[in-house]
Amino acid sequence: MDILALVAIIISVVSVIVGWALIYFGYVVKTSTRLTKIETDNEVFWKVIGPHMADIIHSPEHTNRDVLVEGLNKGILNPNELAELACLLEQNISENHNESKKLASALLLARVKSLQADHKNQK
Repeated sequence: MDILALVAIIISVVSVIVGWALIYFGYVVKTSTRLTKIETDNEVFWKVIGPHMADIIHSPEHTNRDVLVEGLNKGILNPNELAELACLLEQNISENHNESKKLASALLLARVKSLQADHKNQK
């Protein structure tokens, strides 16, 4: 095998590897863009729906829960407050007989659980 054939083989292998790398990184960039859009859509959803859920479960008897839900909607709760809110929402679901309030509490609880999972994944 002469040197020219060896160089041609090396160039072919490198070209294939570079081609695969470009395809892979193009896919990663495309996927990253899609995830960013989903995250943005999710934030918009909660900015719109969050205050309505808070209004549905609002109660003068549960001021602490209302304050925590307001903090949830503003995105300022720490992990301890999220845990406390999760307990209060679970309690509201089990004790409440109003289906609208149960549904609103369940939606807010799902958001809290999602944020708690995000905090755990960031550690």
